[in-house]
Amino acid sequence: MSPDPDRRPEAVVKRQTEAYNEGDIEAFTACYAEDAVIERLDAEGVVANGDDEIHDQYRELFEMLPELTCGVTDEFTFGEYVACKERVTGTDDPVVALAVYLVRDDVIQHLWLGGEP
Repeated sequence: MSPDPDRRPEAVVKRQTEAYNEGDIEAFTACYAEDAVIERLDAEGVVANGDDEIHDQYRELFEMLPELTCGVTDEFTFGEYVACKERVTGTDDPVVALAVYLVRDDVIQHLWLGGEP
């Protein structure tokens, strides 16, 4: 029997991206595990630890930048990992970013982010 396509890692990431683009903080946060971690790929380290921090930081971001959107320009899935090349707009300067998601049990467990203007 084939796995439910809505439960595949790339479907979870797609739901998260759609919620991000809509500025829907509740739907966005629901895509993350309670103990999820968002971490930068550079030396800056952990951005948010746990769904409460993710909720608070992204709520503030969505409020400050209501035109913020993320377009996935390339995507690669390998097991539980989804790597996306993303173009983030709605800021003064668009950003091209690499996002690598670890998806387990239908939620994002870990997200590594890297980007440059």
